[in-house]
Amino acid sequence: MGKVGIRALLVAMTMTLLVVSSAATRAEDGRKYIFGIMVSSSKQDAQLKQIFTDVIDFVAAAQGVDIETRWYTKGEEFLAAAKNKELDFAYTKLYDPFVDLVFKYNYIPISSISVFGKKTMRICLYVPAEMDVKSVDDLKGKRLITYARKDGYYPVRGLLGEKPQDFFSEIGVSNGGNYAIEKMLKGETDAVMAYDINVDFLGMSNPAVAKKIKEVFCSRELVNTAITHAEGVPDAMLMQLIDIMKHARRHEALKRYRPLMAATKIGFFPVKKKNYYGVRDFYKKGKDAGWDKEFEKWYDDMGRPEQ
Repeated sequence: MGKVGIRALLVAMTMTLLVVSSAATRAEDGRKYIFGIMVSSSKQDAQLKQIFTDVIDFVAAAQGVDIETRWYTKGEEFLAAAKNKELDFAYTKLYDPFVDLVFKYNYIPISSISVFGKKTMRICLYVPAEMDVKSVDDLKGKRLITYARKDGYYPVRGLLGEKPQDFFSEIGVSNGGNYAIEKMLKGETDAVMAYDINVDFLGMSNPAVAKKIKEVFCSRELVNTAITHAEGVPDAMLMQLIDIMKHARRHEALKRYRPLMAATKIGFFPVKKKNYYGVRDFYKKGKDAGWDKEFEKWYDDMGRPEQ
């Protein structure tokens, strides 16, 4: 499991649940369900895509159903499909498209995944443990790696009170928190913005390395992104999905993930739209302050890298 990454495996588990649920109800309603999932073009997500290809082929052959899964690497294309109601289910681990999915295109959150017993994540500013940093001002003129997304820009923008590109001497981007932390520990950057789940997992898998990192600042907690569905998906399928999630740790469809689930205390919990009002407000605050325009300008100047 090592190089696939914990967040990629969470997505793999989520899509496995969807595939099994669709197969269980397909015979009753005669529909073919379309699953849309947004992945990156990274090596980790290429492995993830292969996992799902294998799962879907297996279930389709075993159940005699035709299941279509659509993969997206660009948020614009993923959200265009959602806008046109081409997808019965949609899932992304990224908050930027998730907020539009729920609050702009009215997809309905149904279930999310807790990790290490936590139902939320924070994006945090980390530095090497030996670095003498008493406040964020001590990082003036240093190098930073963050996500090339609003959730990687807004928190640090609010913390600094000025544009990050004016505060740091250099800003690099990464779509993987573990990769950014690895570069920091090699001395290739001075600080990183990454989700705390990366450090939590590092603390479990390599405690000695985790001790080499310290937290400077963290954003407010954001409820983990969720599986969403379009209006009109039959209740029978939703009930099947909920039941599988409720018994996920014992379900045969997730047998291959039991070691990960045990080690990381993974569980599933029901969510509704109102559970994401805090995430919505996080993005609204940035937009109201004009940070969305700043971000787009910075993103363009960076050559619009992979998110």
